[in-house]
Amino acid sequence: MSTLTIAKLLAEGIAALEEFEHPHLDARFLLEGVIGATAEEIVGDGSRPLGDAEASRYRTFIARRKSGEPVAYILGEWEFWSLTFIVTPAVLIPRPSTELLVEWGVDILRQKKAPRAVDVGTGCGAIAIALAKEIPQLEVIAVDRSAPALAVAAANVRHHHLEKRVTLVRSDLLGGISGPFDLVVSNPPYVARGDPALEVAVEEHEPAISLFDDLDGDGLGYFRRLVPQARPLLAPEGTLLLEVGETQGQEVLEIVAEEGFQGRLRPDLAGVDRAVAATLNGDGSS
Repeated sequence: MSTLTIAKLLAEGIAALEEFEHPHLDARFLLEGVIGATAEEIVGDGSRPLGDAEASRYRTFIARRKSGEPVAYILGEWEFWSLTFIVTPAVLIPRPSTELLVEWGVDILRQKKAPRAVDVGTGCGAIAIALAKEIPQLEVIAVDRSAPALAVAAANVRHHHLEKRVTLVRSDLLGGISGPFDLVVSNPPYVARGDPALEVAVEEHEPAISLFDDLDGDGLGYFRRLVPQARPLLAPEGTLLLEVGETQGQEVLEIVAEEGFQGRLRPDLAGVDRAVAATLNGDGSS
């Protein structure tokens, strides 16, 4: 019987996931999680023998992935902004497109002496924590209406040793929250029910409470509710920063304009408009 090695087990995983879009990446990420190795170590140490327990755990992970379960939930963690976050099915998996909010938020907050921010719909806490890591003097309130999501966020705040600067609050949007804030940032639920662009695996596995607009149903309900709540909580020259769906940019600009804001769009790396920054002084680049 031949020895089971890293290379052989990885090849087995890739073959099992061949119907997926990224079988090599999925198989490698899962193997990294099982054996505690980096991508470089897996490539460079392919002849290393593996034990039965490691192989069994890996095959269990592969089976879960074949059922459609996201890799992040299988591993229980995911990377965002080069930071590792605990994730469970109680929270959305942080996506690279959301890093645009952090990038823009950092640009805004670096101009402030003692900045305060509020992250509305914090989920696992990725945006709040990434901002706090980048801006050492920043104080953040991270808000979510989901108690299970806040439990995950609390674990991440502890993991990143930010208990003194990131405060978790259970609230529906900005209800009961006191300003002023230099930044109100949110990646709200903006998917309309029945949206054909939504991947089946996302709908089946990620939390509906964080995905779908259950207010107006057209994907814009949370923007209509959040924007007027944010206005009185912003400091002078403060900014409201929102992630939007791929086709929602112009509509969200109209929503913020109705509340007296002037906004601007910023595209992600794929050239898709994914963020709106809105200010009352018209300086959406602040």
